[in-house]
Amino acid sequence: MTQLAQTVDPAPLLAAQIGDYRAIPIAAIRIGPRLRYVRPDAVSNLANNIAEHGLHVAISVAEEAADDGTTKFLLIDGAHRLKACKQIGWEQVPARVYRLDEIERQILEIDVNLCREELTELERGEHLLKRKELYEQLHPETRQHLAGAMAANAVMGRGDASANLALASFTRDAAEKTRRSLRAVQRSIARTQKIDPEIRDRIRDKPVMANNGAELDALASLNPDQQLRAVAMVETQGYKTIRAAKKKLHDAVSPAPEKPVKSATFSTTRRTPLPDIPNSQLDAATSDLGKQDSIRKLRQIVDRVEGTDRNNLIALLSKLGSTHCDKLAACLL
Repeated sequence: MTQLAQTVDPAPLLAAQIGDYRAIPIAAIRIGPRLRYVRPDAVSNLANNIAEHGLHVAISVAEEAADDGTTKFLLIDGAHRLKACKQIGWEQVPARVYRLDEIERQILEIDVNLCREELTELERGEHLLKRKELYEQLHPETRQHLAGAMAANAVMGRGDASANLALASFTRDAAEKTRRSLRAVQRSIARTQKIDPEIRDRIRDKPVMANNGAELDALASLNPDQQLRAVAMVETQGYKTIRAAKKKLHDAVSPAPEKPVKSATFSTTRRTPLPDIPNSQLDAATSDLGKQDSIRKLRQIVDRVEGTDRNNLIALLSKLGSTHCDKLAACLL
């Protein structure tokens, strides 16, 4: 006989919605897309425990009407418990039933998971990022205030303050409900946004990366292609950490400059000073005196490039024609 749950509240964080406890058919419960992946080994261990001791914390579901007029339920919290109960042959499961709209349901699911310590740092970041998106749908005034603040900053020349402004009201709400600091919430969201979703899926089951804030920060500092290469270096090339792989990638792109070797007599050579660029040439390039000065400095840098590389560099520059220099510079960073 099914052992019913004790009346233990599974941490619902939407106080305005009060669920009622009842035993519901497992066959009537639908599991939608979820942020937290179900781990088969955890289900097996939980099934053994439930078979011996019973289920002490009810699952949480949202009631929904089916097309055939029957009542169905969408799982909010308790995927591992539900699968474990099904695995040991239960036909009904104790549940707390809520009546919520879709956004409220997703927020409740996220908040319940965020209160759990077993989430990895990656999963916590994904939950917070999704919660931010849902919060902005539930409170559209957040985006309106953000747009106005961004416009004001642009007019006053303060730049784009979107990162801090977008998170302001959401961060306070998330920090209160998950009992974490404002800084922890902001940092978790910021780094998760920067990690490519495919990379997140690839490292999800690798705690050395997925549950290490420093490793996730290192991944977030790389572009998607570098993230892929760094993870591959850890997986197959013997690198122990993403940080070590990142350093190798950085060194490959920017090798350390060689130290100059002094001769036996400790003499040094001095490059012949460059003649001034004729004003006619500078005027032909640009009438902006500030840009003319930049051309002089660029010439000095080009002069320090050796051999055929110098000739190739000059030839490539000559082919760029009317290319915008600021856009060109951004490509070379």
